[in-house]
Parts: sequence; structure tokens; C-alpha cells
Amino acid sequence: MSEYQDNRESKQENSQSSQSSPECEVCVLGSLNVDFTAYCIDPDLPSPGQTVMGSLFEKSYGGKGANQAVMAAKLGATVKMLGKVGSDDLGDDYLRHLKKEHVDTAAIEQVRTTCTGVAQITVSGSGENCIVVVPGANGMTDIDYAQSVLESSIYGSKVLLCQAETPIEGSIAALKFASSHGTSTVFNPAPATALDPCTCYTLVCGNSDL
Repeated sequence: MSEYQDNRESKQENSQSSQSSPECEVCVLGSLNVDFTAYCIDPDLPSPGQTVMGSLFEKSYGGKGANQAVMAAKLGATVKMLGKVGSDDLGDDYLRHLKKEHVDTAAIEQVRTTCTGVAQITVSGSGENCIVVVPGANGMTDIDYAQSVLESSIYGSKVLLCQAETPIEGSIAALKFASSHGTSTVFNPAPATALDPCTCYTLVCGNSDL
């Protein structure tokens, strides 16, 4: 095969690759949780040791980061999600869900050492709730992971969204990198955190605003 043919095929492959992975408008670094919600018949939440009957069970896809990604995609933006899920059935299900919602999942890492993040939610008949969150793979979305995907994923995006539901050091690194490259940054400081990354975000949003 000639050098010309090699170069031509290489250009074709690069062109196809760029067409299949266009630059995203919105990049989200954050959490991905599978929510398991049980609704009680009784108006009060169960007391310690008490077993009560329920009226409904739901499995849904949550996590503050993934929620932002899905809503941005529904509003018409091209979106890439950055984060981690487990190498388990829940993780596989979550990736399929995001692809169905037209969110780019190429940068989401599946890890074998822990589970996909989950939230167990109990809702009383009067609407009160209690929640147990197991971060799982979300807890590994740290500064090492953020730095490994920053240049290839965040660079070129118009907006970066972050929250405090994954290790804050990773979010701060991503916000600083994006800000230094002219990308607008939005930080949702929830769950509440004492660390204020005020030098690296364009806009801060309260949890009730998202």
C-alpha cells in the first residue's frame, strides 16, 4: 500500500471519528445514582425495627450530575456525562438509559471494585421521606479521574456543570481547568459543602434552582 493511500485512509478514519464524537455544548461532571423508592401506606415513616406495608415501588435514575445532563439534553443541548458507575447490571442499565436520553457516555468509566451508586428512599403516606445513599463508584470520581478526562472531554465545551455529590477535589479541578480555557462554569453546592470554589465558577446554583 502506498504512502498516499495510508494518509488518505488515516484522514478518513479521523474524519469518521470526529463525526461520531462531535464537540459537546454542555459537559457534566457528577454523580450517577439508581434510586429505589418505596411508598408507605401509613402516614408516618417506619420506626426503628418496624415493618410497614407499602403501596408502590419505583426504580429510577438519579444523581445530581446525571439529572443535569439529562435535562440539558432534553432542552436540546449536546451533552457529555463524566463520572463513574459500577461494572454491574445497574451500571449497564444506567449507560443504556443515558444513551436513550441522547447523552454521550463515552467518558463514563465502569469500575469493578465497587457498585454503582444507589439511593434507598422511603416515603411516608404524608410525603415525608428518609434516604440512605451508598455512593459506590461516585466516590471514585476524584481528582485523578477528573484530570484524566479534562482535556479530551471538557476542553471545547461551552458550559461545564459540577456539583458536590462526588469528591469535591475532582469538581474543583474540573472547574478551574474549564474556567482557564474560557468555558462557562456552573456549580451546584449540594449536598452542602464548606468548601467555596468562588474563584473558578461563573454561576452558582442552589439545589432548588436545578
